[in-house]
Amino acid sequence: MDVEQLLDSRRQVRVFDDVKVPDYSLIQSLLDKTHKLVPSKQNLMPYKVIVLGPECKKEKQILYDLSKENDKNDIHNTCSLAPYVLIFTNRLATPNKAVKKRIDKYGHDYSMCDPIEYKKNIDGIEVGIFASVLSTLALEKQIDVSYMKCFPHWPKGKHMWKDLPFVDETPFLTMSLGYRKAPDQPRHQGLIGEDKPDIDEVIKWI
Repeated sequence: MDVEQLLDSRRQVRVFDDVKVPDYSLIQSLLDKTHKLVPSKQNLMPYKVIVLGPECKKEKQILYDLSKENDKNDIHNTCSLAPYVLIFTNRLATPNKAVKKRIDKYGHDYSMCDPIEYKKNIDGIEVGIFASVLSTLALEKQIDVSYMKCFPHWPKGKHMWKDLPFVDETPFLTMSLGYRKAPDQPRHQGLIGEDKPDIDEVIKWI
C-alpha cells in the first residue's frame, strides 16, 4: 500500500476493540520513531504527549465524560475510550545550547522557553505535525487512529480537568490508537454527504 492509499484508509473510528489490543511495545516503538522523525523549531518540542494505556480505564472514562459535557449532540466521542489515548498539552521548553546562545546575545525572544510567556504560546502546529507523523506510522502497522478536540478548553474550562491532575498544562488535542471494532466505517459518521470546500478556496497559486 503506497502512502496515498495508506492515508486514504484512515477513518474516524468511534468504537475500538477492547479485546484485540496493540502491544505496548509496538505503541512505544511508534512513539520512539515519531520523536526521532518529527521536525521541531530549534528542536525544542514545546509540547507534552501524555499516554493513557489499556490499564487507564478510569482516566479515559473521565476524559469521555468531559467530551460529553463539552459536546451536547447525540454522537459522543467514544474514541476517548480507545486502548491508547494520547493527550497533547503545552510544555515549557528547556533552551538547548543554540537557543541559549541566541537568548544570551539578543535577549529572551523564545516564548516557549519563557516561564511566563510559554503559557500564551497556544500553537498547535507542532502538535499537528507530530500527530500526522505518528498517524502515518500507525496506519502502516494497521493500527487505527482517531482525533478529538471536543473537551473543555483552557482557561475557561480548566477547573473541569481537576480529576486528571497530570493534565497540568493547556490541552490541544487527543489522539486514539487501537483496532476498530466494526469492519469498516465512513470517514466521519457525522459528515456523510458533506463535502470539503472546493480546492480553489483552500489552495491559492500565485
